[in-house]
Amino acid sequence: MSLEPNNSASDGHITIALSAYNCEVTIEKAVRSIMEQSYSNFDLYIVDDASTDRTAEIIMKILPEDERLHLIHLEKNSGTYSAKNLVIRDYCHGEFYAHQDGDDFSWKNRLKKQVELLRSHPQVVACGTGIDEFSEEENLSAVIRSDFPTVYDEVDRYYHRKNLYPMFIDPISVVRSYMESAEWVKIAMNGSILFRTQIIKQLGGFDGRTRISGDLDLLFRMLLLYDFANLQEVLYSRKYHAKSLTKSETLGHGTPHRTEYRNKIRDRLRAVWPLFESGETDKLIDRLKEDMHVAHSPNKLYHGAKPFQPRS
Repeated sequence: MSLEPNNSASDGHITIALSAYNCEVTIEKAVRSIMEQSYSNFDLYIVDDASTDRTAEIIMKILPEDERLHLIHLEKNSGTYSAKNLVIRDYCHGEFYAHQDGDDFSWKNRLKKQVELLRSHPQVVACGTGIDEFSEEENLSAVIRSDFPTVYDEVDRYYHRKNLYPMFIDPISVVRSYMESAEWVKIAMNGSILFRTQIIKQLGGFDGRTRISGDLDLLFRMLLLYDFANLQEVLYSRKYHAKSLTKSETLGHGTPHRTEYRNKIRDRLRAVWPLFESGETDKLIDRLKEDMHVAHSPNKLYHGAKPFQPRS
């Protein structure tokens, strides 16, 4: 499907969502990895998802440093996909949207390289990157296979593994494989993706009612309509640890709840596949669109430093 340009979007601006829950150990490094990007045309909205640790306190100490930094404090935990939808719905008005997890880190040229790829490939609507997977454990507990070995770093004392995703995704083969109940499909690392705003809004954002696999659901809905790509360069670090959602005994990989949701994704793909094959794009978009659901939670918005105004 061809992409119609949106001339009303603020040219080059990126709205970034960082949803954080109990990330006091990693949140400052995660935030600074965005604020120190070589690409500077962005605003970062940190959604503190009703953390019970010092996450919000740490963010508030950083907040005065930069006018591009904003904090949305939720009084009730709503889940990462609802939090991201809140940012997309209420604050995302620029050309691009990106996100990052609170225990991950972006490399300095991540955004710059992604914008360059989307500029040079106008048919591509979203772009991921290669990733550095790291963990205190030698067996990273990573669920996505990699062709690269695990290496121990004597300096940071973490085990690291490089992982690359296909540069250009073949949507037909990927969707067919998943519909046929393939256990894993290698599309992208969700936290590393930069999207064109008009596309993520056209798709109605994430499924804000789920707490797991909403990223996979969005990617499949996108693949049925548009082209997707991954940079063949590591520009994002993802931490694997025992307290991550993917390791949860109730919501993690292999649990009945996650399996049930992924089967719902498969059922939806099978239901709309005839529309995809027949090229009925308008009907396909209508069937794939979510409603930008945001869970109800009282919230407060705090803005970062204001620009310095010299006295006249």
